[in-house]
Amino acid sequence: MTRKLNRLPIYALSVLIFSIGTTVWADDEANELSECDVFIEINATDEDAGWQGILDASPWRSARVIGPDEKGRNGKKFMEVSAHGAARKQGMTEYQWESAEPEFDDFSLEDFLERFPEGEYKCDVKFIDGEPKRETEEDELTHCLPDGPEITDPGELPAGTDWNVMWDAVTTQYDQDGPGLGDPLDECDPEDELVKYTVTVEFENGDEKVMDFDVIAPATMATISGDFLECGLEGKVEIGAILDSGNATFREVEIATSDCP
Repeated sequence: MTRKLNRLPIYALSVLIFSIGTTVWADDEANELSECDVFIEINATDEDAGWQGILDASPWRSARVIGPDEKGRNGKKFMEVSAHGAARKQGMTEYQWESAEPEFDDFSLEDFLERFPEGEYKCDVKFIDGEPKRETEEDELTHCLPDGPEITDPGELPAGTDWNVMWDAVTTQYDQDGPGLGDPLDECDPEDELVKYTVTVEFENGDEKVMDFDVIAPATMATISGDFLECGLEGKVEIGAILDSGNATFREVEIATSDCP
């Protein structure tokens, strides 16, 4: 599953971003852990789920994520990352991860949620230099999971013509039995509101073409320019519902443009 966390296109524990060159740190610039986010992403079409996160801080040499244990107590280590060699001297700044995503037929959603319980998750980093030597920030993981947007099936798209992609507003929680069958979303956590939808249009045949952007809720329509919709293309449109907590559910449909003359 590729996102963005805008969705961020992220792949199981693999993305490392760091600066290259000579490092110079200002003595009066305090170290900071600026981002610690953990969340759940569901693909309603493929029926799978993943645990994801982002960590961003002043240059660090090691980081770990500590979450609640099965009884809700804090202190269970979920992940640890260490830099070595030149990377350790240079320092890491950003780390993104996405867990493996077995299908629900092989590993049920109930088992997944038990493995990653609700509660406070702590990001703890050890900096390479400066003060403080280490810092900890918290983020709450919830099991409030939105439904995946149900997309209007457009059939074949006329090439070169603007297309209004439309979907139903998400007002319910995710239910494996189908869209709109879950409990009301606002009954899960009234403060964890639906904040936006993310739209990805991707054509895979020929030269790969990808367009992705956000649509602020409650809007449920976006216009794809005809300049992007060339003739003879096949692909998909995927739309995700994103909560304030970061939890998200995506649904997709296949699309195609009309044949070339």
